[in-house]
Amino acid sequence: MKKLGLCIAAVLTAALVFTGCRKEDGETVTVQSVSQITGTGSVGLTDRFAGIVSARSENKIKADSQKTILDILVQEGDEVNEGDVLFTYDMEAYELNLEKAQLELDQMKGTLAATEKEKAQLEKEKEKAGADAQLNYTLEIESLATSIREQEYNIALKEKEVGRLTESLEVTQVTAPLSGRVKTVNKNASNGYDDGSGNDALITIVEAGAYRVKGYVNENNVGSMGEGMSVLIRSRLDETVTWSGCIVMIDWENPQSSQSNGNYYGDSSDEMSSSNKYPFYVELNDSEGLLLGQHVYIEQDMGQGTVSEGLNLPEYFLTEIDGDKAAVWAQDKNGKLEKRTVSIGAYDEMTGTYTVLSGLSGEDFIAYPDETLTEGMTCVEFDPNTFEPDDSVNYEEGSYPEDDVYYEDGMNAEDGVYDLGTIEETIAD
Repeated sequence: MKKLGLCIAAVLTAALVFTGCRKEDGETVTVQSVSQITGTGSVGLTDRFAGIVSARSENKIKADSQKTILDILVQEGDEVNEGDVLFTYDMEAYELNLEKAQLELDQMKGTLAATEKEKAQLEKEKEKAGADAQLNYTLEIESLATSIREQEYNIALKEKEVGRLTESLEVTQVTAPLSGRVKTVNKNASNGYDDGSGNDALITIVEAGAYRVKGYVNENNVGSMGEGMSVLIRSRLDETVTWSGCIVMIDWENPQSSQSNGNYYGDSSDEMSSSNKYPFYVELNDSEGLLLGQHVYIEQDMGQGTVSEGLNLPEYFLTEIDGDKAAVWAQDKNGKLEKRTVSIGAYDEMTGTYTVLSGLSGEDFIAYPDETLTEGMTCVEFDPNTFEPDDSVNYEEGSYPEDDVYYEDGMNAEDGVYDLGTIEETIAD
């Protein structure tokens, strides 16, 4: 693990020297935000992906096509609790249909009783009739028996109809089966029309709090993702706010093609300038504070989300380490460089960091130490969004002759984007 930490430190040292920890005319020095440096335990070596908070569960409520909707009591965006009334039916027509069906049932039962009485009378007369009349009586009795069976069958059907109508009258309103937010209300659904996407539900409810995060991984860095991997979800508004989760699925069956801005000659139709990206889904351990549709960052959880006492500062920012004391080159309140003594705690071999217990805060800015630094130099805050590549670097081949540092294909060397920026939004690609 110590060797791993040293390798990480070496790569970051070269990257930091290259990207901004340099002086101009011996009078200025670039300083970096401590909160950015310590925001991730791996200090930018973890790939970061753009993500969006989506619903884990949706419930589609359809209206009874045999009923007329009287009133819809919710609208899109409403928060509802389980049991809240969503819409009501107009039951006047059902009441009339029930009365009609009940009357027809009574008439059918009356007809059946009369037929059974007539059949019984013929059976008595047949017993007293002569041999010549026996055949006629037999035929009439069998005909009445058939009519009775047909009437009994029709009565059974009508009784079921009356039962359905009676039950329908008991359902005059439809309530929410779960707590959540109303996503869509399709008023035309009751007329047999969907919302254009094949959804014929009258109301769609997104389950409250049941969120997951959807992201995309590019084929160039697909090796850094895997199902079952623990990840950290980081707010874009405040990167100190995080959630934890696990990648439950990478959808290899539905790749999406992404087109770059073109090759070196401006030809965006070059098939070599396009690549596939695959959606993946993160199941959250806790979604409190997240909003549906919120944009977030996704990164592998390497312990950077663990809250600890002090700041986990990479060891190469520290000098004159002696027991529980060390020094850093920091920006003072006047914007000048000073050597500051800080108190340090334990050393983490996994991340190559010391815990700074006092003397430094996340609001401070510090410089990468080297022998040319002197107190009183003017500090210039490093902005990765305005960094301009060095002309001495061969971006096309992805190599850096001065430092003899080579970057992998996934680092977008051809576009001039350096993987130090994986802690920045550029890695969202």
